[in-house]
Amino acid sequence: MHAITLLGFVAGGLTTLSFVPQVLKTWRSRRCDDLSWAMLLSFASGVLLWIVYGVWVGEAPIIVANAVTLALILMIVSMKLRREEWMKSKTVHGLFAICRLEPDAVVPEWATSGTLSSITRTPDELSIICEEAAVPRDVKAERGFHCLQLVGPFDFQAIGILESFLRPLAEAAVPIFAISTYDTDWILIQGKHWERALLALAIAGHERISSH
Repeated sequence: MHAITLLGFVAGGLTTLSFVPQVLKTWRSRRCDDLSWAMLLSFASGVLLWIVYGVWVGEAPIIVANAVTLALILMIVSMKLRREEWMKSKTVHGLFAICRLEPDAVVPEWATSGTLSSITRTPDELSIICEEAAVPRDVKAERGFHCLQLVGPFDFQAIGILESFLRPLAEAAVPIFAISTYDTDWILIQGKHWERALLALAIAGHERISSH
């Protein structure tokens, strides 16, 4: 191998390796919001043209280095596409209440009515989430919650999905109550914070889809 060709492989290897930390960071954090589509697509196009040029002039270092770089870019594109699928939610119709009963209380019939109900018994309480209209007035409860359903289902090994919603809400000082089910997560937000919450999520890039 000629010295100049070896030099080309070393140079290409170093520039390609410089992109690896970004890929690893994106993979570990599952965050790629700061990487715009314009940057990724223009970068990928430029790298692809370098590969074409390398083939045209018969320069292996150019071909190999840029082929590896293109593979790394495509990994990030794949993660970004997956991430955007995770950033969708839909509104659950109705208002909901979060109720507290004694830990040994019998689950009441009204607890299972409506589009969403969640019943959790612990040694200290019986917690019920259900439609507000079904809850008797004398039951201890926080009322007036709207509900967002994250569009799933999600893999059990997926990382950072709920956090991607809660982080912008926390930054906007929106208190929430979250529950998780087998397929997805649900975020309850009181009416007085609802519009601020929707604005914060929209700014963060989350998409609210039709709840048909």
